[in-house]
Amino acid sequence: MIEVRQVRIVLPDELHRDLKRRAIDEGMPLKELIEKALAKYVSENPPMQGKLPLAQSLGKGHNTE
Repeated sequence: MIEVRQVRIVLPDELHRDLKRRAIDEGMPLKELIEKALAKYVSENPPMQGKLPLAQSLGKGHNTE
């Protein structure tokens, strides 16, 4: 069985609409379309070896307080 993680993302309205329309055009749920798009991106842009230090992995805009 594949382990899954739930992730919450905030998207601009126009991108969300475009994704929903594309999912309808492809005849698949939005979740599946996003999974396929992210999998394709990662396969074409493999992650660096090893783990990033915590400070780098937090990213911009993340409040640690």
